[in-house]
Amino acid sequence: QIGRERATLQVAERTRLAVELHDSLSQCLGGLAFQIAAAKSLAAAGAPDAARALGTAERMLQSSRTELQRCLFDLRGDALDEPDFSKAVSRALAPVAGGAEVEVRLGVRRERMDDTVAHAAIRIVRELVSNAIRHGGAKRVVVSGGERDGALALEVRDDGRGFDPAARPGPTEGHFGLEGVRERIRKLGGSFRIESSPGAGAAAFAELPLAAAADETGERRT
Repeated sequence: QIGRERATLQVAERTRLAVELHDSLSQCLGGLAFQIAAAKSLAAAGAPDAARALGTAERMLQSSRTELQRCLFDLRGDALDEPDFSKAVSRALAPVAGGAEVEVRLGVRRERMDDTVAHAAIRIVRELVSNAIRHGGAKRVVVSGGERDGALALEVRDDGRGFDPAARPGPTEGHFGLEGVRERIRKLGGSFRIESSPGAGAAAFAELPLAAAADETGERRT
C-alpha cells in the first residue's frame, strides 16, 4: 500500500510538472521560434522591423530562462512542506526580491489548502512580486491575504512607478508574466484584477478556491 501511494504521488507530481512546463516554458519557446523566423524573413527582405522582432525574441528567451530557473527552484525546494504558509511564500520570494523590501502577511493555515492551490498561490505571488520589482521599479512590496468565503484571497501591493493595465505589453511583445497568472487562476476557477495608474504603484488581487484542483484540460475538480 505504501508503494502504491508513493507511485501515485510520483505520477501526480510528474503530471503537475508536465502541465507547468507546457503552460509556461513551452509557450515562451514557441513564441521565441516564431519571432526568430519572422526576423529572418524580415532581414532577408531588407525590412526595418527585423530588429524589433529580434528584440521581442530576446525578451522571450529571457522569460524562458527565468521560467526554467523557477521550475528547477520548485523541484529542489521544500516550500510546500512548510506548515507556516507565510514562511513558505517568503522563502520562494527570496530569489526575486533583490534589494527591495518584501513583507509577507498571510493569515491562512497551510492545511486549509491542497498542494495544487498552495503551489499556484506561490507561483502567482512570485510572478507579481517579480514584475513589481523588475518592471515597476518597486522598492517595497507587501503581500497580504487570508481565507474568505472558502477562498484564498491574495493582495500584492507595491510602491513602483505604476502603469496603465489596459495598455500593458502582452505575449506578442515577449511578456508572458501576467498572462500566465491569469491562466493559472482561470484553471483553478478563481478571479484576478489589477489596479494601477502611472506614477501610483500597483495592486493586484487574486482569489483561489481553497479546495480547487485542475487537470490538463483546465477543468475544475473538487
